[in-house]
Amino acid sequence: MNDRMRKGCCRLLALLLTLVLVIPAYGQETLDALAAAQGCTAETLLQSDKLTAGDSVSDWVAIAVSRAGTEGDTSAYRKALERYVTRMYREQGGLDRLRATEWQRTALTALALGADPTAFGRDKNGRSVNLLADGVYQFTAAKSLGTQGLNGWIFGLIALDSARFAVPEDAVYTRATILQALVAAQEPEGGFGLTVGNSDVDLTAMTLQALAPYQNSTVTYTGAAGESVTIREVVRRALAWLSDQQTAEGDFISWDAANLESTAQVIIALCSLGVDPATDARFVKNGISAVDGLMRYRLDDGTFRHILTDGSDVMATEQALLAQEAMERLSAARRSLYDFREEMPEDVKTQVTALNEALTDVAVATPEEVQALYTRYLAIPAAERSYAFAAGALLDRMQELSLEITPEDPAQAYELRVAAEVTTSGSGAVVWIAAGAAVVVVAAGMVIWSKRRKICTK
Repeated sequence: MNDRMRKGCCRLLALLLTLVLVIPAYGQETLDALAAAQGCTAETLLQSDKLTAGDSVSDWVAIAVSRAGTEGDTSAYRKALERYVTRMYREQGGLDRLRATEWQRTALTALALGADPTAFGRDKNGRSVNLLADGVYQFTAAKSLGTQGLNGWIFGLIALDSARFAVPEDAVYTRATILQALVAAQEPEGGFGLTVGNSDVDLTAMTLQALAPYQNSTVTYTGAAGESVTIREVVRRALAWLSDQQTAEGDFISWDAANLESTAQVIIALCSLGVDPATDARFVKNGISAVDGLMRYRLDDGTFRHILTDGSDVMATEQALLAQEAMERLSAARRSLYDFREEMPEDVKTQVTALNEALTDVAVATPEEVQALYTRYLAIPAAERSYAFAAGALLDRMQELSLEITPEDPAQAYELRVAAEVTTSGSGAVVWIAAGAAVVVVAAGMVIWSKRRKICTK
């Protein structure tokens, strides 16, 4: 074994030990601490009367606890949430008069708890409520899905892709229209913001979470200046901007204050894109990583605080829990935080992992080697290619060598399935039986304008 290989193996071993031993342990500690702070255990937290179904913070807790794999009974919260939807539809005709994220958060919470968001609750005429239709692709409660800013676009896309939901032909909003809206909102410096000209860490990170399944797409969209751009290019510019926003302590600032939630959102975004927040040079400043930045906010009892001068905070704790779960999934080569489909078959996972390893030196590969690697990439099922995290470098090299690239639109591949049955798995996720294959799906949190922290829906 030469020195280069030996050093590489040592670094890999150190990384694996760090990820396998530290992240899952902290994740479980955070879950236990979150429950203890409410006077519960992890198994009974969602049965607590301290949580109110339909309240944004409570729903976020339900999502985080379910995503972390609680063995507790989630039926009480699920039933309470369904009653909330029915009451809101009968009293007000819907969940909100402005914010699409109210539907999106509720839909995704329902998914996390084992329910079908396309038939959840009843309207005043006794008909089943389709939260995804009303809150995403047929949203008409306000002037636009983007009336409240980027949030409706971001989490509308996350909601659709959490289960790869099909969008009907007569939809007001499709994946393509949502992607175009997001691309056009990128600021010249690479960030995204709630309003034009004001890039923000939280909004940039969450936009990347929504764009992650499309990072290898060859489709071009129109940028803010009228230029043609791919999602890959948008992602790279946004990552560069986020890197510049990181503090010397590893955390991130929003609204003039370094805080836990912004740091957690960046970590979730990085993991969704296959970027290691503990080791990637772009997110390590003077030896201090984004993970180190997150852990600055941990208190002795295992809970987390919003800013360093605060005490324990429920929202900060569940956001930390989601970030830790995202890291654990990346380290174990499992599906990303917002992709709750069944894990890839072992043969496909092997294909993806081997290709990512083979692409390490693709920047200097010969045309023949590049073509062989691209053939391997195309052999991966289309709906799984976003997990070929290093494929962007492959596509770049192909462009440099003027090699032919097959047009690829993930949005088409993601709409091939239609759900037929819903059951609940032991981990609190939802199993959809569709076209002969089981697909596990999950929820994501919602975002609206909040002066204190933009990841909280009121």
